[in-house]
Amino acid sequence: MEPSQEYLDAVAKGTAFQLKESAWAGYDAKNYAEEIKCLRKHHRAKTLLDYGCGKGHQYTVKSPPFDKVTGFRSYYLFDPCVESYKQPPRSNRKFDAIICLQVIRHIPDQDIPWLKDYFERTAKKFVIIGEYHPTIKQKPKKITTTDGEYRTVEWYHEQFADWNSPAKLYWRWRKSDCDLSREDNQTIINIM
Repeated sequence: MEPSQEYLDAVAKGTAFQLKESAWAGYDAKNYAEEIKCLRKHHRAKTLLDYGCGKGHQYTVKSPPFDKVTGFRSYYLFDPCVESYKQPPRSNRKFDAIICLQVIRHIPDQDIPWLKDYFERTAKKFVIIGEYHPTIKQKPKKITTTDGEYRTVEWYHEQFADWNSPAKLYWRWRKSDCDLSREDNQTIINIM
């Protein structure tokens, strides 16, 4: 499966956007740090792929850096919209963990299957997809979901229902900037 033209157009739009805006620095990763740290310990994960890392400031500017907060020994940053991180890992490279935080809403519907397939093939221990709960009204953004449709939690779960990987899939839905929703993934809570 290959990315659609709509995906490539969204990447071009996102690249232009992030060059002009201070957004997508990566600082929102802090809102998922405790869960990721607990999952890393639980799964004994050492290597990380941050898929959609933004400008990567959570690793390079933030103190302490995200990898130290969460305890990963090594990490790879990938974001197709950021020049410094647009090179994906080589196709046969595996990671103990993949995080995809506040990214999936920007992926066109027809591209979700190849992204899921990539995560299934690349993660060895766990994948966590973190996103705002779809019912939360956010401030209008210059970049929204690529297809403009309203997606529900159930829609996302359906897209990943046939998850076929030894890696465990986790969802973390954020209710707002400061309140994490715990309704959809009791498993993480039990690990914590």
